[in-house]
Amino acid sequence: MRVQRPDLAYLALIVGSIIVLLGLSFINYRYAVTNTSFRDQFTPRWLGTRLFLTAQIDPYSVEATRTIQQQMLGRFAVQGEDQQLFLYPFYSLALYTPFSLIGDNLIARAAWMTLLEVGLLGLAIISMNVARWRPPWPVALGFIAFAFTWYHGARPLLTSNIAILAAFAIGVCLWGIRHRHDGLAGVALGLASVKPQMVVLLLPLIFIWALSRRRWSIPISATIVLLVLLLGSLYFSPDWYILNLQQIGSYQVYAPPGSLPAIISAQMNLFGNVFAWIISIVFALILLREWLLVLGKDEDWFLWVAALTLVITNMIGIRTATENYVALLPVIALVYANWEQRLQGTGRILIVFVTLLLLVGLWALFFFSNSPGEPVSERLLMYFPVPILLFFSLYWVRWWVTQSRNLPTGSLQAIRRL
Repeated sequence: MRVQRPDLAYLALIVGSIIVLLGLSFINYRYAVTNTSFRDQFTPRWLGTRLFLTAQIDPYSVEATRTIQQQMLGRFAVQGEDQQLFLYPFYSLALYTPFSLIGDNLIARAAWMTLLEVGLLGLAIISMNVARWRPPWPVALGFIAFAFTWYHGARPLLTSNIAILAAFAIGVCLWGIRHRHDGLAGVALGLASVKPQMVVLLLPLIFIWALSRRRWSIPISATIVLLVLLLGSLYFSPDWYILNLQQIGSYQVYAPPGSLPAIISAQMNLFGNVFAWIISIVFALILLREWLLVLGKDEDWFLWVAALTLVITNMIGIRTATENYVALLPVIALVYANWEQRLQGTGRILIVFVTLLLLVGLWALFFFSNSPGEPVSERLLMYFPVPILLFFSLYWVRWWVTQSRNLPTGSLQAIRRL
């Protein structure tokens, strides 16, 4: 009779994981060496952090910006060109510090991409758990593969964007709320602020809902984390927030429109600005209504409103980027879970169809919207499909629940009382 050795199994798991991570790092290194298609969003933050740690040069300073431009372009950026600004909150240096200690930019970027891949894997798994979606393992593996290969998952990975880590923190926050690990949820929410525009609406929603439910640990722990990050930043750079706002203002000058209303305003000329304001006001009113209704309600109801808030964050006029759409993965899992629960076999077919549509359709839209012979770049059209699809899918799910004659079970049964 063979005796099982758990210690050997754990050792094999650890060794296997190390081998996989090293293999990923090597692949990432080869990509970093050869990449010419996707903008490198790691180097400005890596070098900005490195300059601060080694030469005490403020990452928002003109000197740092020019050093970054020389590193990335071999010259100073001209007017209207991407200025390669640091842009992120000062406390984001904490995330980049371990990688800034690596002198070789390509090796540092490869290691950073490996961290992003681990974060993306964690986000996919957490998304299914938050949605209480327990598909057969082939479907679960397919969803994880989708997380890496759909446009809004692959793009932040290929550009080395910190949005994946912010999205992972959002996922951990929602998981903590679902399973009543409130301290963890608050800490994760505070850390997700490393990309403020991704939580600018979610954070106040969580605060007011948690207070209405007397779950004090969530806002208290989030506030403590935010205070530590902000006060620590002020200690090392007293005027960082002013310099950061100045960089954001400079970025607005040369960057393309970064939200659905802004894109519509830019494209429709005379009536575009009015139409954009109407869109923003309508979505704001929708969100206000849902926030008022969710006060005092349980986690199931809250998670639906949180999903809606994540979607509307990218539709209401707040500057965003398609890399930030990776945070919508929990929303997709929530929609899929309810399709499968409600429609069963038909729901699984619908899940496969929509997954393929998102996977193939978004990449096709990206490549075919580029003219032959021109450098591959993202067109503004990429901002539209996913938020619009998920917005209507969430309300479709809610309509199913509210119209059902039988009391529904599962993750959205609380919405039956709307």
